[in-house]
Amino acid sequence: MASGTHSHWLGQHSRSIGITAGILAGVLVLVAGIAAILGAERLHLAAIQSRASQQLAQVVVENRQLLTRLQQDYSSDCSEANLTRLRLLLLQYNHIRGIGLRDAQGYVMCSTNLGRLAKAYRLPAPDLTDAGQVQTWQNFPFRLDNQELRVSLTGMGAFITLADPHVTLDTLRNADIDALWLNHHAEHEGRAQLVWSAPEEKALQAPTHLQLRYSGTQEYWSRVDWQHGRMIVGSNIPETGFFIQSYQDWRVIANQNAYLLLGLVLLAVLTGTFGGLLLARRLQRMTTLNYRIGKLCRPEHIICMYQPIVELASGRITGCEVLMRLQDGDKVIFPDRVIPLILEQKLGWALDSAVSERALRDLAAALPATSAAQPFKVALNFFPDNINHARLHALLQPLQHECLAINVEVTEYGMSDNLFDDVARLRADRYLISVDDFGTGYSNLGTVKRLAPDFLKIDRSFVHDMEDDTLRASLIPEIVAIASAVQADIIAEGVENAQQAGLLRKMGVRYGQGYWFGRPVPLAAFLQMLAEPPKIIPAEPVASGA
Repeated sequence: MASGTHSHWLGQHSRSIGITAGILAGVLVLVAGIAAILGAERLHLAAIQSRASQQLAQVVVENRQLLTRLQQDYSSDCSEANLTRLRLLLLQYNHIRGIGLRDAQGYVMCSTNLGRLAKAYRLPAPDLTDAGQVQTWQNFPFRLDNQELRVSLTGMGAFITLADPHVTLDTLRNADIDALWLNHHAEHEGRAQLVWSAPEEKALQAPTHLQLRYSGTQEYWSRVDWQHGRMIVGSNIPETGFFIQSYQDWRVIANQNAYLLLGLVLLAVLTGTFGGLLLARRLQRMTTLNYRIGKLCRPEHIICMYQPIVELASGRITGCEVLMRLQDGDKVIFPDRVIPLILEQKLGWALDSAVSERALRDLAAALPATSAAQPFKVALNFFPDNINHARLHALLQPLQHECLAINVEVTEYGMSDNLFDDVARLRADRYLISVDDFGTGYSNLGTVKRLAPDFLKIDRSFVHDMEDDTLRASLIPEIVAIASAVQADIIAEGVENAQQAGLLRKMGVRYGQGYWFGRPVPLAAFLQMLAEPPKIIPAEPVASGA
């Protein structure tokens, strides 16, 4: 799709595109905001897990160290002396509150807290037995001083340790930890055993990243459980093989962030509404010429129109003036709409370059061969600021062709000291120079001599009045005399009938241009003009109405 058509299509559908884009923008804001809320919740849970894991890691490490020492250095008898020795040992640990001893059948015979039991007690099956044959009882009911406590027990061989319940179970409950898992070093990485879970938490999912089970640093991960509508945040407890998880229901997150979500919805609505309106307005601007003019100043969007310049003595077309239109999709835009925008946006050079390139390439390819002695003269109009030798020569030199003579038109209004120097250099490089609209400005013979043009183009207003023998028409012979003095030829613009053509020829005007010879036409029609017989121009003026 061409750029003009593409812009036009976008402009035509600006409303629907704006609505769609607004909805998408609102959804993106909403999604980004929800993602930010979930990210903040993840960071919050990760911070809680970090504090909890530090405490749990201390308990696990102490427990393992103590059980190892007990297996290596202490006996399992229930004598008072041995119990006293064990009590002294407990003073070296911060989180272990008791040691129990059991016989080979698994009956607990005594403990540092209760001494020798009146009746041996058999522990129920453990909640977990890991690959190292370490047994764990979580949430175990323990009676002390007629009070029942819920404690964590760990057993290895004949010894059982009782961890501080305030550091173990209370830590898990109070820290929003919902599940505790173990992947022992003797187990395969892919198998994790559930150690403890919150009673209200259902449909637990085994932790991932089991390769971090004995990592020295704590790593965090999270995932969305779409099926149950919750977010799962997990992490490893460094150097222990334990993993902890927090399950956060989306409804809980929504309730905790109700006002923030409400503000987020309002922001999404405002963003979508104003974003959609702004985009629609911008797309509507794309249908305006003011927006597209820069892209249209390219050769592919230029329509060159060629108006013949005729030698009055022979009626033969010896050259043409190049005029332009802009092709904007299926529309043709005329210079009266283009030029003000070109000047406003300072696109004069872009337009001049595009017109010159399009015209010279098309003419060089299409014109019949002519002799180098009589090349076809192509008059190009340039904005005054663009009459610069270096720029014009860099543009036109690659476009020169042996059958073409490039004629650069300047106006009296654009004359300056710099212009004279640039024109002199252009003439040295064999470009023709015309002074356009001559007689409407303030040029005098001295100015024209200094400029030394090849052609003076009489403004159409002189030609229009000549049949009425007005003062303006009486100046034509004076202009012819000025041209003769500087060895320039005259081109009369605005010739509309044979009477004017005959009068001009009689006055010594060599060339004519106007509707009587031909209107500005596209290249194909111009080539047909060239193929037609020369127009017969009377040597003497014909009678009015003839």
